[in-house]
Amino acid sequence: MRIGISSYTYGWAVSNTANPTVRSLTALDLIDRAAGFSCVRVLQLADNMPADTWLDDSLALIRSEADRRKIDLEVGTRGCKPDLVVRFLDIAARLRSPILRIVLDLNEDEPTLDEAVYRLSGVTGYADQLGITIAIENHDRFGADELIEVINRLSSTRVGVCLDTANCIGAIEAPETVVEKLGPYCVNLHIKDFVIRRVVGLQGFVVEGRPLGEGRLNVPWVISRLESMGKSDITAVVELWVPPEDRFNDTITKESLWAEKSVHTLSRWIQSSHVS
Repeated sequence: MRIGISSYTYGWAVSNTANPTVRSLTALDLIDRAAGFSCVRVLQLADNMPADTWLDDSLALIRSEADRRKIDLEVGTRGCKPDLVVRFLDIAARLRSPILRIVLDLNEDEPTLDEAVYRLSGVTGYADQLGITIAIENHDRFGADELIEVINRLSSTRVGVCLDTANCIGAIEAPETVVEKLGPYCVNLHIKDFVIRRVVGLQGFVVEGRPLGEGRLNVPWVISRLESMGKSDITAVVELWVPPEDRFNDTITKESLWAEKSVHTLSRWIQSSHVS
Protein backbone atom coordinates (compact mmCIF):
# COMPACT_ATOMS: atom_id res chain seq x y z
CA MET A 1 0.00 0.00 0.00
CA ARG A 2 1.03 3.58 -0.62
CA ILE A 3 0.98 5.78 2.47
CA GLY A 4 -0.78 9.13 2.27
CA ILE A 5 -1.75 12.01 4.51
CA SER A 6 -4.81 14.20 4.19
CA SER A 7 -6.24 17.56 5.05
CA TYR A 8 -8.04 15.50 7.71
CA THR A 9 -4.72 14.40 9.17
CA TYR A 10 -4.41 18.02 10.28
CA GLY A 11 -8.10 18.84 10.72
CA TRP A 12 -7.63 21.42 13.45
CA ALA A 13 -4.76 23.19 11.69
CA VAL A 14 -6.61 23.28 8.35
CA SER A 15 -10.04 24.31 9.64
CA ASN A 16 -8.84 26.77 12.24
CA THR A 17 -11.69 28.86 13.58
CA ALA A 18 -10.63 28.78 17.23
CA ASN A 19 -7.63 31.11 17.05
CA PRO A 20 -7.46 33.67 14.21
CA THR A 21 -3.89 34.59 15.21
CA VAL A 22 -2.73 31.15 14.01
CA ARG A 23 -2.54 30.82 10.22
CA SER A 24 -4.47 27.84 8.86
CA LEU A 25 -2.56 25.28 6.81
CA THR A 26 -2.94 25.65 3.05
CA ALA A 27 -2.61 23.06 0.31
CA LEU A 28 0.99 24.15 -0.23
CA ASP A 29 1.70 23.69 3.48
CA LEU A 30 0.25 20.20 3.31
CA ILE A 31 2.40 19.35 0.29
CA ASP A 32 5.39 20.42 2.37
CA ARG A 33 4.23 18.23 5.26
CA ALA A 34 3.78 15.24 2.93
CA ALA A 35 7.22 15.73 1.37
CA GLY A 36 8.72 15.90 4.85
CA PHE A 37 7.90 12.23 5.43
CA SER A 38 10.24 9.86 3.64
CA CYS A 39 7.50 7.22 3.37
CA VAL A 40 4.67 9.53 2.18
CA ARG A 41 4.16 10.35 -1.47
CA VAL A 42 0.41 11.01 -1.57
CA LEU A 43 -1.65 13.94 -0.27
CA GLN A 44 -5.45 13.89 -0.24
CA LEU A 45 -7.10 17.33 -0.32
CA ALA A 46 -10.65 17.02 0.95
CA ASP A 47 -13.77 19.03 1.70
CA ASN A 48 -12.33 20.78 4.75
CA MET A 49 -9.99 22.83 2.56
CA PRO A 50 -10.95 26.51 2.09
CA ALA A 51 -12.99 27.34 -1.00
CA ASP A 52 -10.15 29.26 -2.70
CA THR A 53 -8.17 26.00 -2.88
CA TRP A 54 -10.29 25.02 -5.88
CA LEU A 55 -9.86 28.21 -7.93
CA ASP A 56 -8.05 27.89 -11.26
CA ASP A 57 -4.93 29.81 -10.23
CA SER A 58 -4.69 27.86 -6.98
CA LEU A 59 -5.00 24.52 -8.76
CA ALA A 60 -2.21 25.39 -11.15
CA LEU A 61 0.07 26.35 -8.27
CA ILE A 62 -0.84 23.25 -6.26
CA ARG A 63 -0.15 20.96 -9.22
CA SER A 64 3.17 22.67 -9.95
CA GLU A 65 4.36 22.46 -6.34
CA ALA A 66 3.24 18.84 -5.99
CA ASP A 67 5.18 17.95 -9.14
CA ARG A 68 8.25 19.74 -7.82
CA ARG A 69 8.07 17.91 -4.48
CA LYS A 70 7.16 14.58 -6.15
CA ILE A 71 3.85 14.29 -4.29
CA ASP A 72 0.83 12.63 -5.92
CA LEU A 73 -2.52 14.27 -5.23
CA GLU A 74 -5.95 12.88 -4.48
CA VAL A 75 -9.17 14.90 -4.28
CA GLY A 76 -12.18 14.61 -1.99
CA THR A 77 -15.48 16.43 -1.75
CA ARG A 78 -18.81 16.21 0.05
CA GLY A 79 -22.19 15.87 -1.67
CA CYS A 80 -23.41 13.89 -4.68
CA LYS A 81 -25.46 16.30 -6.78
CA PRO A 82 -24.35 15.82 -10.39
CA ASP A 83 -23.15 19.39 -11.00
CA LEU A 84 -20.95 19.28 -7.90
CA VAL A 85 -19.52 15.86 -8.74
CA VAL A 86 -18.77 16.95 -12.32
CA ARG A 87 -17.01 20.08 -11.04
CA PHE A 88 -14.80 18.03 -8.74
CA LEU A 89 -14.15 15.40 -11.38
CA ASP A 90 -12.72 18.25 -13.47
CA ILE A 91 -10.65 19.39 -10.48
CA ALA A 92 -9.42 15.84 -9.93
CA ALA A 93 -8.41 15.65 -13.59
CA ARG A 94 -6.46 18.91 -13.31
CA LEU A 95 -4.63 17.61 -10.24
CA ARG A 96 -4.18 14.17 -11.85
CA SER A 97 -6.01 12.45 -9.02
CA PRO A 98 -6.97 8.87 -9.92
CA ILE A 99 -9.96 9.02 -7.57
CA LEU A 100 -12.63 11.42 -6.41
CA ARG A 101 -13.59 10.52 -2.87
CA ILE A 102 -17.12 11.65 -2.05
CA VAL A 103 -19.39 11.66 0.98
CA LEU A 104 -22.97 11.26 -0.21
CA ASP A 105 -24.43 13.78 2.25
CA LEU A 106 -23.89 17.53 2.26
CA ASN A 107 -25.29 19.43 5.25
CA GLU A 108 -29.08 18.99 5.11
CA ASP A 109 -28.99 17.24 1.74
CA GLU A 110 -29.31 13.57 2.69
CA PRO A 111 -30.33 11.59 -0.40
CA THR A 112 -32.07 8.25 -0.19
CA LEU A 113 -30.34 5.26 -1.75
CA ASP A 114 -32.52 5.64 -4.84
CA GLU A 115 -31.64 9.34 -5.10
CA ALA A 116 -27.92 8.63 -4.67
CA VAL A 117 -28.03 6.01 -7.45
CA TYR A 118 -29.97 8.35 -9.74
CA ARG A 119 -27.56 11.26 -9.17
CA LEU A 120 -24.38 9.24 -9.63
CA SER A 121 -25.69 7.34 -12.65
CA GLY A 122 -25.58 10.64 -14.53
CA VAL A 123 -21.86 11.18 -13.93
CA THR A 124 -20.25 7.73 -14.11
CA GLY A 125 -19.83 8.05 -17.87
CA TYR A 126 -17.94 11.30 -17.42
CA ALA A 127 -15.78 9.73 -14.71
CA ASP A 128 -14.96 6.91 -17.11
CA GLN A 129 -14.13 9.41 -19.84
CA LEU A 130 -11.66 11.13 -17.51
CA GLY A 131 -10.28 7.86 -16.14
CA ILE A 132 -11.21 8.77 -12.56
CA THR A 133 -12.85 6.42 -10.05
CA ILE A 134 -15.54 7.79 -7.74
CA ALA A 135 -14.80 6.49 -4.22
CA ILE A 136 -17.88 6.61 -1.99
CA GLU A 137 -16.91 6.86 1.67
CA ASN A 138 -18.75 4.95 4.39
CA HIS A 139 -19.72 7.92 6.50
CA ASP A 140 -22.20 7.20 9.32
CA ARG A 141 -25.68 7.19 7.77
CA PHE A 142 -25.45 4.25 5.38
CA GLY A 143 -24.23 0.82 6.40
CA ALA A 144 -21.93 -1.39 4.37
CA ASP A 145 -24.75 -3.38 2.77
CA GLU A 146 -26.47 -0.19 1.64
CA LEU A 147 -23.28 1.13 0.00
CA ILE A 148 -22.80 -2.20 -1.75
CA GLU A 149 -26.35 -1.87 -3.10
CA VAL A 150 -25.53 1.58 -4.50
CA ILE A 151 -22.37 0.31 -6.18
CA ASN A 152 -24.05 -2.78 -7.61
CA ARG A 153 -26.95 -0.76 -9.01
CA LEU A 154 -24.57 1.72 -10.64
CA SER A 155 -22.73 -1.21 -12.23
CA SER A 156 -19.71 0.87 -13.21
CA THR A 157 -16.03 0.03 -12.99
CA ARG A 158 -15.52 3.72 -12.12
CA VAL A 159 -17.33 3.50 -8.76
CA GLY A 160 -15.80 2.01 -5.63
CA VAL A 161 -15.46 2.58 -1.90
CA CYS A 162 -13.33 4.83 0.24
CA LEU A 163 -13.18 2.57 3.27
CA ASP A 164 -12.97 4.40 6.59
CA THR A 165 -12.03 2.33 9.64
CA ALA A 166 -13.76 4.57 12.20
CA ASN A 167 -16.78 6.21 10.53
CA CYS A 168 -18.45 2.79 10.60
CA ILE A 169 -19.08 3.28 14.32
CA GLY A 170 -21.75 5.84 13.39
CA ALA A 171 -23.59 3.11 11.47
CA ILE A 172 -23.14 0.73 14.44
CA GLU A 173 -20.74 -1.49 12.52
CA ALA A 174 -17.35 -2.80 13.56
CA PRO A 175 -14.22 -2.11 11.48
CA GLU A 176 -13.84 -5.85 10.88
CA THR A 177 -17.36 -5.94 9.42
CA VAL A 178 -16.81 -3.11 6.95
CA VAL A 179 -13.39 -4.42 5.91
CA GLU A 180 -14.88 -7.83 5.12
CA LYS A 181 -17.90 -6.40 3.30
CA LEU A 182 -16.46 -3.32 1.59
CA GLY A 183 -12.90 -4.54 1.09
CA PRO A 184 -13.58 -6.03 -2.35
CA TYR A 185 -14.86 -2.61 -3.52
CA CYS A 186 -12.12 -0.57 -1.80
CA VAL A 187 -10.14 1.85 -3.96
CA ASN A 188 -8.95 4.09 -1.11
CA LEU A 189 -8.41 3.53 2.62
CA HIS A 190 -8.90 6.07 5.40
CA ILE A 191 -7.13 4.54 8.33
CA LYS A 192 -7.69 6.05 11.76
CA ASP A 193 -7.59 4.66 15.25
CA PHE A 194 -9.92 5.26 18.18
CA VAL A 195 -10.94 4.23 21.68
CA ILE A 196 -14.40 3.83 23.18
CA ARG A 197 -14.64 4.66 26.86
CA ARG A 198 -17.32 5.15 29.47
CA VAL A 199 -18.24 8.71 30.41
CA VAL A 200 -18.15 9.86 34.02
CA GLY A 201 -21.15 8.41 35.79
CA LEU A 202 -21.21 5.47 33.36
CA GLN A 203 -24.15 6.96 31.44
CA GLY A 204 -22.95 6.22 27.94
CA PHE A 205 -19.75 6.10 25.92
CA VAL A 206 -17.37 8.53 24.26
CA VAL A 207 -15.53 7.71 21.02
CA GLU A 208 -12.15 9.44 20.78
CA GLY A 209 -9.34 9.32 18.26
CA ARG A 210 -5.89 8.03 19.06
CA PRO A 211 -2.57 7.88 17.19
CA LEU A 212 -2.46 4.84 14.94
CA GLY A 213 -1.59 1.79 17.04
CA GLU A 214 -2.74 3.24 20.35
CA GLY A 215 -6.45 2.54 20.04
CA ARG A 216 -8.84 -0.33 19.37
CA LEU A 217 -8.15 -0.74 15.65
CA ASN A 218 -6.26 -3.88 14.65
CA VAL A 219 -4.16 -2.09 12.04
CA PRO A 220 -1.96 -5.06 10.99
CA TRP A 221 -5.09 -7.14 10.37
CA VAL A 222 -6.70 -4.36 8.28
CA ILE A 223 -3.57 -4.13 6.13
CA SER A 224 -3.10 -7.87 5.69
CA ARG A 225 -6.80 -8.50 5.02
CA LEU A 226 -7.06 -5.84 2.34
CA GLU A 227 -3.82 -6.96 0.73
CA SER A 228 -5.16 -10.52 0.66
CA MET A 229 -8.09 -9.10 -1.34
CA GLY A 230 -5.67 -7.71 -3.92
CA LYS A 231 -5.65 -4.14 -2.58
CA SER A 232 -1.88 -3.71 -2.33
CA ASP A 233 -1.84 -0.74 -4.73
CA ILE A 234 -4.39 1.48 -2.98
CA THR A 235 -3.45 4.51 -0.90
CA ALA A 236 -3.74 4.16 2.88
CA VAL A 237 -4.47 7.71 4.05
CA VAL A 238 -3.82 8.52 7.70
CA GLU A 239 -6.66 10.49 9.26
CA LEU A 240 -6.95 11.65 12.87
CA TRP A 241 -9.65 12.51 15.38
CA VAL A 242 -7.65 14.62 17.83
CA PRO A 243 -9.42 15.57 21.10
CA PRO A 244 -8.68 19.27 21.60
CA GLU A 245 -6.59 20.68 24.41
CA ASP A 246 -7.61 23.76 26.41
CA ARG A 247 -5.20 25.93 24.43
CA PHE A 248 -5.49 25.89 20.64
CA ASN A 249 -1.71 26.00 20.13
CA ASP A 250 -1.41 22.86 22.27
CA THR A 251 -4.04 21.15 20.10
CA ILE A 252 -2.05 21.99 16.97
CA THR A 253 1.16 20.66 18.51
CA LYS A 254 -0.60 17.48 19.62
CA GLU A 255 -2.10 16.97 16.16
CA SER A 256 1.29 17.29 14.49
CA LEU A 257 2.89 14.82 16.91
CA TRP A 258 0.05 12.34 16.39
CA ALA A 259 0.48 12.65 12.62
CA GLU A 260 4.20 11.86 12.82
CA LYS A 261 3.64 8.93 15.15
CA SER A 262 0.79 7.51 13.03
CA VAL A 263 2.64 7.78 9.73
CA HIS A 264 5.74 6.06 11.10
CA THR A 265 3.65 3.33 12.74
CA LEU A 266 1.77 2.66 9.50
CA SER A 267 5.01 2.56 7.53
CA ARG A 268 6.47 0.01 9.92
CA TRP A 269 3.40 -2.23 9.72
CA ILE A 270 3.19 -2.07 5.95
CA GLN A 271 6.86 -2.94 5.63
CA SER A 272 6.36 -5.80 8.09
CA SER A 273 3.42 -7.17 6.10
CA HIS A 274 5.60 -7.31 2.99
CA VAL A 275 8.41 -9.12 4.82
CA SER A 276 6.01 -11.68 6.23
